Amino acid sequence: LPEMNAYPAEKPILVMDNSPIHHGGSLSYLAMTVFTGVWLLYLPAYFPELNPIKMCFSVTKAGFKMNPDPGEFRT
Repeated sequence: LPEMNAYPAEKPILVMDNSPIHHGGSLSYLAMTVFTGVWLLYLPAYFPELNPIKMCFSVTKAGFKMNPDPGEFRT
């Protein structure tokens, strides 16, 4: 949080997942009082479109399903 407050003219946004530890009172308290101007943005509970590796694994798994013989799988 201190690094985010280095540019007070801009409005920094801290993007976090919905882990229970991120919803604790101390983080929200710090963002609203000590480091004013930092916006907290929480991602949805499960949103694979925001996680690029999920798409990569999805394409890879689809390739394996179409070609179950590992010798025929081409990247």
